[in-house]
Amino acid sequence: MVVGAHNLLKREPSQIRLKVQEVIVHEKYKRFENGTAIYDIALVKVQRIEFSREVRAISVDGSEFPPDTNCVVTGWGTTSKYGILRYILFLSPQ
Repeated sequence: MVVGAHNLLKREPSQIRLKVQEVIVHEKYKRFENGTAIYDIALVKVQRIEFSREVRAISVDGSEFPPDTNCVVTGWGTTSKYGILRYILFLSPQ
């Protein structure tokens, strides 16, 4: 697994490669013949991470946020069924 990446097509100084110890797929995950999936999420246990300016922890304490709270979503891949595959980190419009 690689953390700290911005562009998946090239090596960057911020990238850190980690060994995956375990992958836990959501118990309700299902992939359909048309290529779509539901509950498409998993937890990945990796070796100890050395945090940096580019690689930081997020809080997963179960906090709930009030309606209309501004949030930021980032990631790679597609945002629709036949969407363009992104190799540069995508930041959703706010």
